[in-house]
Amino acid sequence: MIILSSGQIVTQGPVKEVVGQAQQNFLRVRVTPLSVEQAQRILQALPQVKKVTPTGQMGGWLGVELGNPDKGSHDEDHDKNKILDALTRAEIPILGFEAQGGRLQDVFLQLTEETIK
Repeated sequence: MIILSSGQIVTQGPVKEVVGQAQQNFLRVRVTPLSVEQAQRILQALPQVKKVTPTGQMGGWLGVELGNPDKGSHDEDHDKNKILDALTRAEIPILGFEAQGGRLQDVFLQLTEETIK
């Protein structure tokens, strides 16, 4: 597999290896537009959360970047559950939840974005 950007090879190799290059520590959460600021504060206070930013054209989406400790010492599913639990305890309705990084589309966007910068 080869990923090109503006005619330049960004990466190449077996699909499994190329997909493995993507950030695995990013997810998106959608809350009601009125809850965005509160949700952002709550999520930013969690120790496993590195950064929270509003994303997308449609209101209510928050990009959540998790910390990136060494593999093996980190349970990503546990972190995702903690995020959902924190929002639920604050009675913030969760309208959507997407883990990012394991899809070919995510790899393409991440790697081609880096070459544009």
